[in-house]
Amino acid sequence: MKKYALILAAMSLALAWLNFTPGTMLSGWDTLQPELNLPLYIGRIFWGVWQQHQGLGAVASQAHAVELARLWYLLPATIILPENLVRWGFFGLMLVLGPLGTYFFLNKIVRKEAAFAGGLFYLLNLGTMQHFYLPLEMFATGFAFLPWLFWAALNYLERGRSRDLLILILIFLLSAPMAHTPTLWFVNFGALVLFAVVLAVAKVTPWRKVGQIFIIGLVANAFWLLPSLYFIFNHAGDVAVSHISQQFTPRAVATNREFADFADVALIRGYLFDWGHFDFVSRQFVDLFPVWKAHLSQWFVSAIGYGAFVMAIAGVIITIWRREKKALAFLPVLVLALGGLIFGPSLNLGSIFDEALRFPFTKFSLLLMLALAFYFGLAIEFLLKRAGQRQVIILITVLLMIYLWPAFNGNLICGCERVQIPAEYQQVFNYFASRDPSGRIAPFPVDTMYGWGYYSWGYEGAGFRWFGLPQALLDREFDRWMSPNENYYWEISQAVYSKNLPLFESVLNKYRINWLLVDGNIINPSSPKALYTDELEQMMAKSGIISKVREFGKISVYQVQLKTPTKSFISLAQNLPNIEPAYKWGNLDQAYFDNGDYMTIDDRKSKMVVEDGGSKAESLVYPYRTLFSGKSQADLEFDPAKIPLGELIKPEDYHNLSHRDGYLIKITAKNLSGMPFLFWVEDLNSRRADLETYLPAGRQVYQSYFVLPPMEFDGLGYTFHLDNQTFGGETAQNELEGMEVYRINYWDLVQERQEKDLNAKRYTLNTSSFAVEHPNPAWYRIDLPVSSNWQPETIILAQSFEPGWIGFSVGNMGELGGLGKHILVNNWANGWQLSGNERIIYLFFWPQALEFVGLGVLGVFLAGIVFSGLRTGSRRPAAHQ
Repeated sequence: MKKYALILAAMSLALAWLNFTPGTMLSGWDTLQPELNLPLYIGRIFWGVWQQHQGLGAVASQAHAVELARLWYLLPATIILPENLVRWGFFGLMLVLGPLGTYFFLNKIVRKEAAFAGGLFYLLNLGTMQHFYLPLEMFATGFAFLPWLFWAALNYLERGRSRDLLILILIFLLSAPMAHTPTLWFVNFGALVLFAVVLAVAKVTPWRKVGQIFIIGLVANAFWLLPSLYFIFNHAGDVAVSHISQQFTPRAVATNREFADFADVALIRGYLFDWGHFDFVSRQFVDLFPVWKAHLSQWFVSAIGYGAFVMAIAGVIITIWRREKKALAFLPVLVLALGGLIFGPSLNLGSIFDEALRFPFTKFSLLLMLALAFYFGLAIEFLLKRAGQRQVIILITVLLMIYLWPAFNGNLICGCERVQIPAEYQQVFNYFASRDPSGRIAPFPVDTMYGWGYYSWGYEGAGFRWFGLPQALLDREFDRWMSPNENYYWEISQAVYSKNLPLFESVLNKYRINWLLVDGNIINPSSPKALYTDELEQMMAKSGIISKVREFGKISVYQVQLKTPTKSFISLAQNLPNIEPAYKWGNLDQAYFDNGDYMTIDDRKSKMVVEDGGSKAESLVYPYRTLFSGKSQADLEFDPAKIPLGELIKPEDYHNLSHRDGYLIKITAKNLSGMPFLFWVEDLNSRRADLETYLPAGRQVYQSYFVLPPMEFDGLGYTFHLDNQTFGGETAQNELEGMEVYRINYWDLVQERQEKDLNAKRYTLNTSSFAVEHPNPAWYRIDLPVSSNWQPETIILAQSFEPGWIGFSVGNMGELGGLGKHILVNNWANGWQLSGNERIIYLFFWPQALEFVGLGVLGVFLAGIVFSGLRTGSRRPAAHQ
């Protein structure tokens, strides 16, 4: 047994070494990089339910707490290894553990030679290549520990010892990081339970143990599972309606359908074979897999792949023929994996499920790899009884190596992931390490609405800077998780590309932004002019509240002098005006520009009070609170029929439209098949898409309305694009029946307000006479001023509004009580009304307690198992001497 395990480990290590490039760091695409600041990372995953660093703050959509289970590697690795080798080492280790787990799992059913063949198949297949080509920790963890999970579960189902139970819990914990995106865990855990259920049906194991497996899995993962359920029940729909998801998910689903045919699934070939990336040498977008496509185009290579699949199916047939119960129990796992990959892209289960399963390959391919390896080993077991053992193993090894030969030439991991992060980024991290960690940083440029960046030194991906910055970073990657983050983008980009300095400063104040980070390394391959870096810097040079403080290579740091300073995101206010209505999406907050900080309490709408002997309007109502149309037509929050129309613009004049004016665009079209029209408006001054969205789908005729707000005063010309896009080989057919463009009095509309109170008190703020303790993202203690001549009416927490934030207070006489109404401040932040009796206020994000409850339950469960094992051991009769 040891010999074959060692051979598998040696081959895996050799493969890892042949793909290693000295002097580089694995970084790019989707990535986790805790090695950039491990203490910071540990704090964020321990207090993992409220992600304070994600822009304006967000409920954890991904199970960040699962990374606690990776500390067994990260803590020693960051001490022993250089920073650039930490991720290299992790993926190399995972590459070794996966085939070994497959070997030991199979060896419980077949002889060691057949188990070796199954482990080799698990290592040398296209699915493995695709999971490591653009390495992400969750998939590598799943690759490594999924086989061990089945091995440990089978051990416990067969023997049921306390030792087996502890090992199973340990494997559950070690495999938890695969749940960084929980959908992957749900699929794999469901498959494991299904395997146990079939064993119980076959009477291989009692039903009691199946229930125990289910409970053990939930208990071991409760520390992240309970917070994830909170997110699912309260915010899962928010992800689906984010602009990034609205634009990207239909394309992803269509591309995945292309690879849902039996031929691709048999080879475990997924959507990445239709993907591209930016080549920094040729300065153009190229195929992601040119080497692999050329390799697989050779008939004998594809023949090996299909032959391996046929062998696995033969293993299924042999299993059914022989009625081997343990082997049959794995058949539903294979069916689940095949069904998920073939039918998953075509399911229409609703926006939440469609969003979660938009990439079925990433959710089901690991299961398919393990199931095919399992039955491949069973077929080899049958073959070994009828042929020379040594010759069969050598032949299989040679054929599988030929099949994945490019991996042995350094193509298991994409060369685009092997980068060297310039030293200036570490200098930026060091600079901000000595600044207030409760500050907020806005990165520039803001040339794209997508959370995907390109850096001139060779990086392409979702981003890495927040792993080294203790402050919150308003990165586009976080727009999907909480709508205020996306709204910030719409507002700041409107201010930047209209070159409106007062509006720009207003947005910085509204969102409590302390620092600006202008990164000159960022490029825009499609439209270099869209970066607008020179225009931004010229505008900031005229500001009285923005000043450049440092430069690190091509990175400039600016500090903002806010008119409403905060202490750890807390500020106090008096006499806040009530602005109505609230809005969900917008690119201009005229109410904040006019009034500064405000609250929104809809149940006070249109009521009047008597104050100081006269009537005072309690609310300021902006009838055209938002004219934003940059998302889907279902997201419009204004009635286009109520917008007064001006001049109808002739089509030949579109290229000469003045940017100082606003416009309403009316499009009449229908979608016959495939993707609907992609409508986008190109600003001919910035060469940027000021608006980009899909028209409604469906065969009936739709009328869509879009508002173009005024942009730069001296800008001229737009181009209106209607793209007929095809993804995944699907045919798109659309008909345009008409388009009309009208000039509108945009500023008159958005500045209109009702129930004005010209004598209303301006609100006042105080940030110097109170103290704040903020030891972690989920907890605040605020000691209020005791002065009798200034009493705050509202406490403001500048984090994204979320009902999970709760507060209570200690009064003048030490009495404990709750806070007043939880209100929306500035259309994005939290606020509470105060009675005047509060002296100490505590704020807590209560869903954080769910993680601690899960950890506590796990601790009690483990203690119970250990205690039970000790008691059982003490009852055993002593051995005869």
